[in-house]
Amino acid sequence: MSGFTSQRNPAQTKAGDPASDDKGNTGFTGATGAPGQQGKNPAGSRDNSASFSEFKAKLAADGQKIIVGATGGTGLTPQNPADEKNLDLGSTLSGVRTTFASKTIAEKLKTMETVWQKLQPVFINALSQSAMGAITMGEMGNVLKAEVVQMQGHGNWLDFAKKNIPFMDIRTLQDHMKIARVRGVQKHSHFGIDKLNKLASLVDSSMSMDDDPIQTILDRIGEVSPMTPLEDFRILSDTAILLHRLGRKKLVVAKDLARDFVAAGYELSSKDIEEMMARQDQDLDPGEFLTAVMANNGSREGLLTNVIPKSAVKTTVISDEAETSEIPDLNSELQKMRENLALARTQDTQVAPIADELIDGLIADLNALKARKATKAAA
Repeated sequence: MSGFTSQRNPAQTKAGDPASDDKGNTGFTGATGAPGQQGKNPAGSRDNSASFSEFKAKLAADGQKIIVGATGGTGLTPQNPADEKNLDLGSTLSGVRTTFASKTIAEKLKTMETVWQKLQPVFINALSQSAMGAITMGEMGNVLKAEVVQMQGHGNWLDFAKKNIPFMDIRTLQDHMKIARVRGVQKHSHFGIDKLNKLASLVDSSMSMDDDPIQTILDRIGEVSPMTPLEDFRILSDTAILLHRLGRKKLVVAKDLARDFVAAGYELSSKDIEEMMARQDQDLDPGEFLTAVMANNGSREGLLTNVIPKSAVKTTVISDEAETSEIPDLNSELQKMRENLALARTQDTQVAPIADELIDGLIADLNALKARKATKAAA
């Protein structure tokens, strides 16, 4: 794709631009007054006396000027700058239907490319502005939620939000809050709300403490831009995370194969990964499992051999000292775990996703303890 392909925020490169700074902020101090209140200094904020209708009209006028400036109203850049003054969006569209329509196909394609290149910064700026608004609302929501939880407990946040925030869709607010919780997210506002939502959902515990976890994910994805179609962006993102997940198990799979697997709408479970590890231990290609799943329309029937991978088998040597070590009160530990799990269930989102293999392992251990207790009781 030509045009903007940088993963960094274009707003950060505009030195001296009062509408942006090196942190990716793009003009939202006028709405919040920067510290969370409306600006009191007219020189430091927008005119708060202007009605929403006036602001909307100005926005439409500015947008019309941009479109006309890019197309020349007739599909070509005006030869005389003064020509732009007499053009409006209506004449632009009229020009598309007449002057532009009369061009050859080659000329049409060239004109479309020229206009597209001129409009890309406009689209990216619009994405950045909307994302900065979402981040701001999300940060406010996070601060408010922390206070509500401290006063009323975790289980009351959603009820409080639904009752006291009627002016905004709560699901939308929760998405914004999720975005705002990611470190350094404002550096990537040019990707827009939808893509930031996707990126924020991919931040796991292994990268949550990074200074810039979104950049960590972008580095794994490869070359993408704010103008990358959302579905393509989703597939590339999920592919990067899948490869990262397999890499932690030292599983090597071709990137193209992983992308095809994700694009087909399939996901890997912990049992799938165990199967791939077992195949790799037997000097087989773990990627063949993905190919087989796709060929089987997602079914694992006949594909899970239940072979325990060698890398998952741990040999434990129990010393005399280990045998006499004190075991903590399991009832107390399990009670604490139940309370933490109940807390996680009542929250609107989790800080980091829980690994499937940990859940499966815990269930297996608890079942083993339960079976051991039953055996002793029957003896």
